[in-house]
Amino acid sequence: KTTVSSAGTEVTLASTQALTSGVTIKALSGNTGLIYVGKNPVTSATGFELNAKESVFIEVADITTIYIDAAVSGEGVTYIGS
Repeated sequence: KTTVSSAGTEVTLASTQALTSGVTIKALSGNTGLIYVGKNPVTSATGFELNAKESVFIEVADITTIYIDAAVSGEGVTYIGS
């Protein structure tokens, strides 16, 4: 689980995680605003938007290259690597 403590401030999805295929990212069910997913820098203008309970799979070898931002402070995502 990763949350954004201050809306408008991107955070890396994770500091380290071995991946062979990629990562599935799902917005928390309690989110009231959008989550933005992408590479650094990710913003509301550049990120892939996720509403609560929506998910996306991203093919990536290094999870540290994926960032999230939130429209509402304290909201976030869960993720599982494969």
